Amino acid sequence: MSDIAIIKWANNLGITESLNGSWIEAIARHYGEGGGEPHIRSIANNLGITEPTNGSWIQAIGEHLGATAGTPWITQISNLTAGGSTSEFFEITVDTTKPGSASDTFVFAFGNTGTYNAVIDWGDGTTSDITSYNDADRVHVYASSGTYQIKISGELPWILFGGGSGVDRQKVMSIDNWGIIPWRSFQYAFSGCINMDILATDIPDLTTNSVSNISQIFRSCSSITSVSLVGWDTSNVTTMALMFQSLTSCTSIDLTGIDTSNVTNFNQTFSNVPDDIVIGLDTWNIEKVTNFGNTFFNSALSTVEYDKTLVAWDLQDARDGLNVQFGRSQYTLNSAAATAKQSLMDNDLWTITDGGGI
Repeated sequence: MSDIAIIKWANNLGITESLNGSWIEAIARHYGEGGGEPHIRSIANNLGITEPTNGSWIQAIGEHLGATAGTPWITQISNLTAGGSTSEFFEITVDTTKPGSASDTFVFAFGNTGTYNAVIDWGDGTTSDITSYNDADRVHVYASSGTYQIKISGELPWILFGGGSGVDRQKVMSIDNWGIIPWRSFQYAFSGCINMDILATDIPDLTTNSVSNISQIFRSCSSITSVSLVGWDTSNVTTMALMFQSLTSCTSIDLTGIDTSNVTNFNQTFSNVPDDIVIGLDTWNIEKVTNFGNTFFNSALSTVEYDKTLVAWDLQDARDGLNVQFGRSQYTLNSAAATAKQSLMDNDLWTITDGGGI
């Protein structure tokens, strides 16, 4: 079974940690496992399922939840428990009339890395096979201008609307579903997609190919209304620079519990985002970070979040001598946060820029 789909299933149920190293065991416990049965069978039994289907308990669970044959059962379960679709596809909606190429055309931009072996369903009854990052079939002309939902399956290592090749970035209106594509990089992926919002309720697969770079993924996506990376496997990521820069319409950025243990670069990650919308930084591991330059330039954490972050980060073995930019963030005077800030400056030799105490 797909590890990413199992983790998605667990996260959909509100489970944020595995049990004894097993996500399936954590799911079984959630459903009321009392011990004595294999975990999958225990889950099925607690759902009222008494017999496997074709010898498979996971198929029986999938069918019980409404899944049908054709897509891996565990993938459908992970999507159904999120209240979303059972789609394995990466899905976006585009409006060909927005600025870019001709008003009846959409042009994908892909990065030069990894192996391409994907199928694009253009949403008008036609499909294209993509076998290289610069495949001519990444360009599609529709019979009429308008809005279309495009679905992609297969191997597509790097979508790259940011940069010079993303001529149609303004035509991307929404990310509807992440699907099960095993990404290789998200650097600049949707940078500059100014009309795009995120509607997907599932999470992308960053695990299979050990994605390490997600810098600028949503930079200047000024129509995004909220972002949650909760459940994303970021354990291999080393840079998150400029990820959310200039998300000017955003009301919430939830980063609670994401794995930042290998991240070294948070340069301008939250620069020019509205104040008080970022949560979860107190759950981060920042011990390998070497660059906090302008992280919150022209922005701020709420005092509650800033206080929690200072206290949590002071407990870690952070790198010495860092210049850390918290923008307009203000901490509570004569509090544990004030003590933690002073400790970071005295013991870790940090230079902290913020909005002072209140």
